[in-house]
Amino acid sequence: SSQAQVYSQNIVGYVNIAAPAGQFVLLANPLDVGDGSNSANNVISRMVTDPAYDDSVILTFSGGHYAYYQYDQGTPGWLDQNGHATTTPLLPPGKGFFFNNNGASTNFTFVGTVIPANGVSNSVPITAGANVLIGSVLPVGGVPDGTGPLHFPMADGDAIDLITFVGGHYQFYAYDGRWVDQNDSP
Repeated sequence: SSQAQVYSQNIVGYVNIAAPAGQFVLLANPLDVGDGSNSANNVISRMVTDPAYDDSVILTFSGGHYAYYQYDQGTPGWLDQNGHATTTPLLPPGKGFFFNNNGASTNFTFVGTVIPANGVSNSVPITAGANVLIGSVLPVGGVPDGTGPLHFPMADGDAIDLITFVGGHYQFYAYDGRWVDQNDSP
């Protein structure tokens, strides 16, 4: 019937993210691709299917160091920084990573399900005293000030460093009751 009601337990969508050629950009996966692992093969499928993006690189940050992953379509598979075969990087929602696009400037389209499901809380674990690359699990932007769509939990006395990567360089901000830049200016 043309009057039938449709209801879904989840929200499915897509997010376009700019990926300029030949430079590292800082990204975070905003959606769950539903493969159980959110492997880079499915999160950024163009890397493994389009020859123009051969040899593009992903850097993840864990345990105080970067892990290097380069996709080689000739192998085909993922290589580490020494050119040896390695596991496929996992990019679950909220995990930040650097991406160096070896192809032409493009928009990558992340496709999947918005996390969390309707009525469920949303969180990304952050280890105290550790540097982590994270992004919002929800596909929204904003300032992590405890308000707005991000609801980043902050209290006076927290020391939070926020680093953004724009135009090939870092921009540093710190929070200790207020946001300041690398020059201690508000």
